[in-house]
Amino acid sequence: MFDTRYLGTYAKATCPDKKMVGLLMGADTLVGDEFELFFKTENGDPVAWVRNRFGDEIGSFDRNISYRLSAIQADGWTIRVDLAFIGVSEGKDSNQYWAMMGIVGSSPRYSEEVDVFFKKVCEQHMNGIRPDLELNTASIDQMLAAKGNWLPSKNVLDTISKKKGVIVKGERSLSEKIVEQGRAGNKGCYAISWAFIGLLVIGAVFLIKTLLGL
Repeated sequence: MFDTRYLGTYAKATCPDKKMVGLLMGADTLVGDEFELFFKTENGDPVAWVRNRFGDEIGSFDRNISYRLSAIQADGWTIRVDLAFIGVSEGKDSNQYWAMMGIVGSSPRYSEEVDVFFKKVCEQHMNGIRPDLELNTASIDQMLAAKGNWLPSKNVLDTISKKKGVIVKGERSLSEKIVEQGRAGNKGCYAISWAFIGLLVIGAVFLIKTLLGL
């Protein structure tokens, strides 16, 4: 039964070309980042696409999820999307990379509460935890009563990864977290991030010299 207050699910956004795969795997696309949802008309039908926070188009959803999202957006719902993880599946000619997106929607009346909930979900994704977003009526009641400061007890790691493919980027690395703090204006973390990168370079040089007997 469709709840008139909340919608939550995970859905795969596929990358149609190598350029988008490069953007998906790049440093500007982090697990837990919020993405922008937008629509394109393809063969007369609305197709939902996502772009990262720097405006790069990353991929699109299939027709079924696109239709659902288009319908609730037309009803005035707010839809929030974030990157839960990056996966790869074996294709006939080559491997296909894709983004598993967490999708959370709410009617206008509950947008404030669901926005708080969505941010908590993003934090979970950053740490490699994927909460079940398909909440039943009782869970939606609990989440709204807590003003969004609530998380479901059930996670869905196995049911997503085994069914869809192999996870290649499932959480933020320590270096990504440090660099992100620097971007956010934390000068101490920014300095640490460069020091960390410098240590990696020194370590790589030392390893090469050791292997070559230099």
